[in-house]
Amino acid sequence: MESPNRRLLFAHQVWYNTTELAVAWDELLNASSQLHSAANYRHDLVDVTRQALQVLGGDLYSTIVTAFKQRNITHFQYVLSLPDLLIVLAHSF
Repeated sequence: MESPNRRLLFAHQVWYNTTELAVAWDELLNASSQLHSAANYRHDLVDVTRQALQVLGGDLYSTIVTAFKQRNITHFQYVLSLPDLLIVLAHSF
C-alpha cells in the first residue's frame, strides 16, 4: 500500500505542459481590462486559475511544511497572496 505522504508528493504531476498553462494564465490576466464583462472570459479565468493553483499547490504545501518544521515565519508570506486568489475562485459562473 502506498503511503499518504507519497501520494501527496505525486498529486501535482500533470500530463500537460505547465509552462503553457502559466502562459495561458498570464494572458488571461492581461486581457482582463478588455474582457472583464464577458461571462465566458470570467469562467475561463476561474478555471485556469484553479488549475494553476492545483499545480502550484504541491510546491506551496512543501514550502509551508518546511517553514513550519523550521519555525520560519517569513516563508508564510507566500500565503498572504491567497486572499486575492480566493476572491477570484469564489465566483461561480
